[in-house]
Amino acid sequence: MENQGTKIFHIAGHAMEKYHCENRKIIAKRLKSILVDAEVSCINNGCINNIITKEFRRETVSSRTVLVDQNLKPNKMYYLESGLVRLFLKTSGQKSFTLFFVSGGEFVFIPFLELSNQFRRLSLQAVSDCVVWSVEIENFKRNSMCNNSLWDYLKINFLKEFEEVVSMREYFFQSYNAKERYDILMTENLDLINKAPDKYLASYIGVAPETYSRMKLSRKKYSKLK
Repeated sequence: MENQGTKIFHIAGHAMEKYHCENRKIIAKRLKSILVDAEVSCINNGCINNIITKEFRRETVSSRTVLVDQNLKPNKMYYLESGLVRLFLKTSGQKSFTLFFVSGGEFVFIPFLELSNQFRRLSLQAVSDCVVWSVEIENFKRNSMCNNSLWDYLKINFLKEFEEVVSMREYFFQSYNAKERYDILMTENLDLINKAPDKYLASYIGVAPETYSRMKLSRKKYSKLK
């Protein structure tokens, strides 16, 4: 007969496996949505489910963990179950420029060979504590051939979104000064403000952390006067 501790352990194990199973379904649904957007007529559900079950590994990463370093060729792709990550470029010394953030429910990776030289030195870092599902890119490529090269569609989808973000970011910096960029951040990205540390937000709008702190203090003083 099982003792109480063993019984609780088994119940917890079953609950966790059920939770993981639900998340695998969510990942599969997101992959299928990418194929639908690409107007793929035949979707091999068995192939997709097999890849996720066989190749994806769930892991918890702490904030500030670098998932992809600019000095190393990326070898993993990630599905972000929860948390916030950033893609950034190192500039000089310890400084960096945050290109954009990615939150839970999306895939994120760096298709190194398809990027221009300017962006081949991108790094990927956890901004908050995150739960990710990781997969070796080469394994994903090999196992996705049964579904019209799922990797190619995923890569095309990411590159399309990447180009759109870069275009919007270029417009953002060309059209607004530092003060205006800060005000836009404060009014249009409240969720991001609550999740990301100030130093990353500063690098996102292209100002020094000290400048960001002064803008933040000035905005608080102005709000109190209203």
